[in-house]
Amino acid sequence: MINHPKETINIGYESLQDGNLEINEYFKSSRNNIFKVVLKDKVLILKQPDNDEKSYIETIENEANFYSFLREENILLDSVGEFKHFDSENKILIQESSLKYDSIESDTLTDKEKISKFIEGVTHILSQIHDRFENNEKLPSYFDTFKPTLLDKYKRPLLLEDMKKSRNKSLKDLANKIESIKDIIESIEWIDNETIIHRDIRYQNFIYNSSESKFKLIDWEMAATGDSCWDIVTFCSIIFKSIAPIGPNSLNTLLTPKNAYIIIKRIIEAYYIKRYPDKGPLPASFLKKVLRLCEINLMETYIKAFLNRGIDEGYFAVKKFTELLDTSYSDNFYLTYLNNKINESY
Repeated sequence: MINHPKETINIGYESLQDGNLEINEYFKSSRNNIFKVVLKDKVLILKQPDNDEKSYIETIENEANFYSFLREENILLDSVGEFKHFDSENKILIQESSLKYDSIESDTLTDKEKISKFIEGVTHILSQIHDRFENNEKLPSYFDTFKPTLLDKYKRPLLLEDMKKSRNKSLKDLANKIESIKDIIESIEWIDNETIIHRDIRYQNFIYNSSESKFKLIDWEMAATGDSCWDIVTFCSIIFKSIAPIGPNSLNTLLTPKNAYIIIKRIIEAYYIKRYPDKGPLPASFLKKVLRLCEINLMETYIKAFLNRGIDEGYFAVKKFTELLDTSYSDNFYLTYLNNKINESY
């Protein structure tokens, strides 16, 4: 790949087949072309942007920056992929993995045994990484700072103004809703630069070694500094959006609302216990913060998809989750509302 002519950034599958590497698998993510090369005792994953758009180039460079940071600071983490090389000219990121690691199957969220292992693995990795990088003074020099737009008192009014200009009724209604809960949004205690956050926690970004029951978190393209809660929030939001009635793009059509509520509760509790082992049971304040940030995440995902790409989907998830939180604002509600939705164990 490195010796391929550099007239174009995008190196095609066919051209690689003409070279010395045997490509065992090729697939595309939302941003990259990904090539899997299986050697005798290991696997190489080669990633390259699908095109030369600035945003695509920036994300692959950001992931390379993440691994470079680990290498330069001599930080060893067995929960992330092993970095081998970044060809900055061709924008090719090369990682190494064991033959024992496989991708997570889509039925994970509907299999009781698999979801238990998955929640345990995910929350262990996130608590370990967040704790390892907490208050690291060097992080801001390597990574951008992330903060939800709706929590930014300067950016939020501009976003609401754009929403109100739209002819889409759902978007306008959502703008009014956001304004009505402005005080609640502004009361969320967001911690800038607390630690490094992945920002794209979903089952596809984990790989699993079944023989050793170990997970690894991959695809650090969106890594930034921010509040550690956001990684749990993005994961819970994905679960909620995956409930079957939401539509044909659901993650898994067998995931029921009841089971989704249970999974969300278990994720939040498991993460808190691992991250703060000396602080006792899950407090109302933490659950309250995570659930409100979930609401913000769902809102922003819908808003950006519509304003940036004209995609009008996901409003059902926003409306449904907002209705849940509008039932009450008391701390006792945040501690009990998930239990009220659950009539059986999962």
